[in-house]
Amino acid sequence: DQRRDADQLLRTSLAGVVGMLMEVHGPHFSQWGLQLFVPIVEDCLAHGRSASDRCLALHLAGDAVEKLGEESVQLWPHFMAHALDAIVDEDSWVRQASAYAVLRSSPCPAFAEFAAAAAGRLAQAVSHPKANHEGNKEATEAATAALGRVCRQHAGSVSGVDDAHLLVFLNGLPLVQDLEQAASTHELLMEFVRESHPLLQEHAGKVCEVFLEIYGREALSSDTLNEAIRALLLEIGEERLRQMQPPFSEKHKKRIVKILRDARESALN
Repeated sequence: DQRRDADQLLRTSLAGVVGMLMEVHGPHFSQWGLQLFVPIVEDCLAHGRSASDRCLALHLAGDAVEKLGEESVQLWPHFMAHALDAIVDEDSWVRQASAYAVLRSSPCPAFAEFAAAAAGRLAQAVSHPKANHEGNKEATEAATAALGRVCRQHAGSVSGVDDAHLLVFLNGLPLVQDLEQAASTHELLMEFVRESHPLLQEHAGKVCEVFLEIYGREALSSDTLNEAIRALLLEIGEERLRQMQPPFSEKHKKRIVKILRDARESALN
């Protein structure tokens, strides 16, 4: 397992190098590099290829989407169907790579036609009974982050992405291992809260628990988010926080006291 993990990390690093080339030499890569890039991705995704090969292809695809943006849409027929299927793959590395590919694709308007299928599979991955078992957590957190992005970009009756998917996203938080996506995903939750989303108002206790867990933790939050958390708890007020059901744990009660104290001190400065 350790040898396989090392091999996979090397492959991921190589995919990152290709991503850097796309970023620095985007126009040239689009003109000349794609004719070499596409066959590699297709070959690695072919039937019968190993999990490591498929993982490499999905990382390459995700990097292409991230670096090329809308220009990458021309590549989607070569990998998107595979990426959607791989969200629930048996291999955790493949699941994680596919989740990143979806996360990076979701801001593109063209992703709308894939949004419902992606949200359904991501919710399935996040809700799986073994989702948080050892070896699965990072892939599950990547799927949670991707689900949040899909909900943010494509929620609505037309897309088929609805509050049920958003609730799965909420229940998958906080992210504590995927440090690349943690802070931005928690900021995404705050965006929903600021818009007074009805579902999140209904589950205000869970929302508060997430923010209590991440407040002040450098890898999981940010100065801007910490400030927003302080403002949110002040707005809710101590009385309502005490009345929330189920009651907060003693740990979280202490966190509430600290955050409210920080909020009042910040207001004086």
